Amino acid sequence: GMSLGKAIAQAAHAVMLFDDRWPPCAHEKVALWRQRGRPLSIEGVSPARLSTLVWETSLSVVVRDAGLTEIPAGTTTAGAVLR
Repeated sequence: GMSLGKAIAQAAHAVMLFDDRWPPCAHEKVALWRQRGRPLSIEGVSPARLSTLVWETSLSVVVRDAGLTEIPAGTTTAGAVLR
């Protein structure tokens, strides 16, 4: 598994990737999220639950690790989902 610091960094990467991926005009929900100051919550979920969350909405991203520190390259470590 990941250390707490690694998990926090991966969650931050997910939010940054999400913000970069979706332009302001992409979706009304994205625009509203930005207008509200990009609020977020962090939830620890299993890989299966993360897959389900990502599958349920197109407004999502996943982070796959480069494998330079604690876990193998390509491991899905975090995701960001706009609900």
